[in-house]
Amino acid sequence: MSSIIDDRLDRPLSATIGVVLLGGLLGILNSSMAAVSTDTLAAAFHTTPSTVGWASTAFLLAVTASIPFPPGPLTGSAAIGCGRSG
Repeated sequence: MSSIIDDRLDRPLSATIGVVLLGGLLGILNSSMAAVSTDTLAAAFHTTPSTVGWASTAFLLAVTASIPFPPGPLTGSAAIGCGRSG
């Protein structure tokens, strides 16, 4: 009798891969939106596109810096739902 080998990924690993891929996609989308909105924001705030570029860079750096923080009041329930204990 031959044994059947199950080559499928288990559910937690599949969920982790999906979250990582979605996070990468949203990061690209976020930076694209910041780049496209430069002229509109400059006109709305009566400033130069260079100033808005610095503000967009500061925004993206703040988003990037917030990623490695451990579970807290804003991220705790999401991390616990994914199986991470905090």
